[in-house]
Amino acid sequence: MKKVQKYLFAFVVVLLILWLASLSPKWYRDRGYDAMVKADLKNLHVTSQSYFSKNPDGTMQIDDARKYGFKPTNDVKLEIKGGQRLNFFVIGYHKYGSKVFTINRDGDITSQKRTP
Repeated sequence: MKKVQKYLFAFVVVLLILWLASLSPKWYRDRGYDAMVKADLKNLHVTSQSYFSKNPDGTMQIDDARKYGFKPTNDVKLEIKGGQRLNFFVIGYHKYGSKVFTINRDGDITSQKRTP
């Protein structure tokens, strides 16, 4: 009987370890995807500063940012909602990420949980 209890206990411990291990990679993956979006938003904001220094009354689009050296990450979706200097506002998310991020003209980044 004691031998069966030992094996049952070992089996339960192994299942618990496997369950915990399966949760951890998703959390790290989501953090990585979200970090990619934040990095792209920050880079786009820096690029916008260069763009608006030369085109103060211009309206920036992603193609304009590419001309100034911006290279978006694969699977990161960025949408410029306000492309002028005074109303600059961008929304971004990763295809597999867990959050949607926004950045404003001051470079402030906010996030909210992404709904599929």
